[in-house]
Amino acid sequence: MGSKRDMTQRYQDGMAIVLNNGKPDIFLTMTCNPSWIEITSELGLHQTPQDRPDLLTRIFRSKFEQLKDDVINKGVLGRVKSYMYVTEFQKRGLPHVYMLLILDTDDKLRGPEEYDSVVKPEIPRHESEPELYEAVLKHMKHRPCGVLNQSSPCMKNGHCKKRYPKDFCEETRQRNNSYPEYRRSNIKSIKYLYKYVYKDPDQVAMEVHRGTGMDEIQQYVDARWICAPEALWKIFKFTLYKLYPSVERLQIHLPDHHQVRFYKHQRITDVLNDNQNAVTMLTEFFALNQMDPHARNYLNREIPEHYCWLKGVKKW
Repeated sequence: MGSKRDMTQRYQDGMAIVLNNGKPDIFLTMTCNPSWIEITSELGLHQTPQDRPDLLTRIFRSKFEQLKDDVINKGVLGRVKSYMYVTEFQKRGLPHVYMLLILDTDDKLRGPEEYDSVVKPEIPRHESEPELYEAVLKHMKHRPCGVLNQSSPCMKNGHCKKRYPKDFCEETRQRNNSYPEYRRSNIKSIKYLYKYVYKDPDQVAMEVHRGTGMDEIQQYVDARWICAPEALWKIFKFTLYKLYPSVERLQIHLPDHHQVRFYKHQRITDVLNDNQNAVTMLTEFFALNQMDPHARNYLNREIPEHYCWLKGVKKW
């Protein structure tokens, strides 16, 4: 998990959801806040949140489970038809989640007024929403930079990397093939969005030696950077990513060019003579069409919606 091949497969699974259910409606992110009272109240004398990655991990996961319940089960943003999320970890180790939501047809956001009912890109009014006002000022504001503060961490070559300050926009505008413009300009394509969610993990510098053989597993181990909260997330067996509905990965191959797995103690002749090793999802798709006239109404990629693949007996 976490290899380039694994990331590519999960990205393709996400695109399969789009093919079946349409484009995502909401891109939701959540980041661990080391100042949460649930974390700071448990710190010992002279401890910082970075000294307690177990707290960061458990508290964030608990809050994310609550967010999932609000969004997916209670439908606070609308009834969710499909979703996927990925947990990753920032450079300083804080857990961070990307979540894509595809809403039910009746609850989709179709215009600027509906966008504004969900997204609020302005500082709330203190008089009417004091709690939200304080939260935004404390956590969501981009601090002064540019000519006002050249030493700000966001500055690079004399300019803000986040492109602040943003231009004001009188009203939300719906743009073609992109996010709406909530006084902001944004990314353009669905494909980019899914690749961004399933982007590569953090890696470290490594040395590659020339040779006839390449140990892909060792290169993966050598190049991986794992912080303490990520290690604990895996030790606790928390879910790193999820996709709903599930996607069945179909085998596609030329005749007799499919993959066969076997143990090193097995004789190759026995493996080749085992008829079960010649059976795959694709060969059984054709066999299913011969036996079941109903199956002929569906393309190969549609079969998992109507039939279940039994791995033990290799049958649809």
